[in-house]
Amino acid sequence: MRTKTLIPGLRNSDNVQIRFCDADVTVRMTVKQALTGFGIGMNAVAVEKALKSLGQVKTDPGAAGVAACGISGNWNGIALQVDFIA
Repeated sequence: MRTKTLIPGLRNSDNVQIRFCDADVTVRMTVKQALTGFGIGMNAVAVEKALKSLGQVKTDPGAAGVAACGISGNWNGIALQVDFIA
């Protein structure tokens, strides 16, 4: 049986780098780890929203979706940058 994709447009095993811009902290993990690794606080909600936004960009059928390698913005008052890493 196939494992359910947690974020449409992203694989659970995709490696991402998440940078909390205000705190100047960077963590590297898989999408699945990012969704479960921050608990239930404000950081967890911001990371989930950022990953969902990145998934929406990746599902864009145009060239922007194909070439998307990351996203940055402010979710729930927390400045984040999320990038794919090899």
